Amino acid sequence: MSSLLWIVSFLLHMIALLAIYKLLQQVQHLKQQSISESNMDSKLKQYIEEIKQENRSLEAYMYKGRTNQKQQDDYILEESEETKIVDPQTVQQDDQSKEDYGSEDAEDTVEASLDARVLQLYNLGKSIDEIASELKCGKTEAEIIIKLHQKNM
Repeated sequence: MSSLLWIVSFLLHMIALLAIYKLLQQVQHLKQQSISESNMDSKLKQYIEEIKQENRSLEAYMYKGRTNQKQQDDYILEESEETKIVDPQTVQQDDQSKEDYGSEDAEDTVEASLDARVLQLYNLGKSIDEIASELKCGKTEAEIIIKLHQKNM
């Protein structure tokens, strides 16, 4: 009778150890997932910060271009106001040419989106730096497009 109890006890201990081992594996798997999620969060924050910096530099460049363009426009406006003589026949001809312009057939063009062009160049084997310089977009933008596409596949 005692040998039967020893065998049952041994089997129960083995089952308990197996259950503990499986729980330990699940805990380790959850820790790895949380680490990978925190890495992903930090990378996304880094990408967003880089995009914000690129946007700030673009805004500064555009603002600088606008102020230069505004100064040029002001100069041209001042110059044209001084020397402008209006001829009624010229005004009528300009109006007619504007009306004729609308009747001309315009040729439509189709252009691939930035995402499509980035993925196309990436599939051709180009690096992210080459893609960014060729398409004149940010490296992080190209990298995010590629990673999101890989994630969706």
